[in-house]
Amino acid sequence: MHSRSTIEGSHGLGAEQRHTTAFTSDADHPPQIAATDNAATPVEIVLSALANCLMGGLAAVAENRGIKLNSAKATVQVHTYLAGILGINNEHTEEIDDLARSRRVPSAQPIAGGTINLNALRAIGVRITGRLSSFRNGKALFSGGLAHLIAAADLKMQRTLDRIDDWIAANPDLQGTDGRFRPETTVVPATPRLSLQLDRGSIATIIWATDYAPDTSWLDLPISDARGRLQHADGVCPVPGVFALGLPILPRRASHQISAASADTDDLSLLIARHFEARRAA
Repeated sequence: MHSRSTIEGSHGLGAEQRHTTAFTSDADHPPQIAATDNAATPVEIVLSALANCLMGGLAAVAENRGIKLNSAKATVQVHTYLAGILGINNEHTEEIDDLARSRRVPSAQPIAGGTINLNALRAIGVRITGRLSSFRNGKALFSGGLAHLIAAADLKMQRTLDRIDDWIAANPDLQGTDGRFRPETTVVPATPRLSLQLDRGSIATIIWATDYAPDTSWLDLPISDARGRLQHADGVCPVPGVFALGLPILPRRASHQISAASADTDDLSLLIARHFEARRAA
């Protein structure tokens, strides 16, 4: 997997720009995916380029504003999602059991710098509850489905790890594998808290992590269900000419990840082209 690129110039400022000398850039991959680790990975090179752009822009702004800049440092991090690299999370919707449920369940998300572990949070005193459902009479009310949700998430994680291990087992040339690793099962409180009285002074700080959710209320079209969820079949909405991109599990399980954007975009461009061809022919 080791490769070497030669960079002689680029197009910019309205013309072809040539370097005074050609530069070379090597790239490789780690031994865990059957490579030799003789150079930085392509992802690391991209991150390095991003940091260089940031530092170059910072230096230019400082100089233009007369600011003396003695030094600056940029730190960039990335979490490599192995399942995406191996292509084992890219099933088409026809291969996914219970598609509607899979679209509702949160998917594995890359996290830079480590793993958020509910057991570790519990060990330091964090009290795990179900999803916040509503407020009533000065109380916060939580869902009672915490145990089921955690069990489903653990099962999904185990299945993903099994598929990664199966892929590794089918490639005996892989190096650096130390056997099958399995995180310990997430411990669920025997009696999860279902409510919390908010006016007793026991809460000093609230961190409101709301996340993001699609909002289709601005679309005056019959394409959403009673809960506001976009209705579609592999990204094709029931209203002709309306398509979706970037949502969880459109034509593929990894549709919401950058790694699948290219394939989804290719599929969608063909569908859009056919839509306009049909309109012209009508």
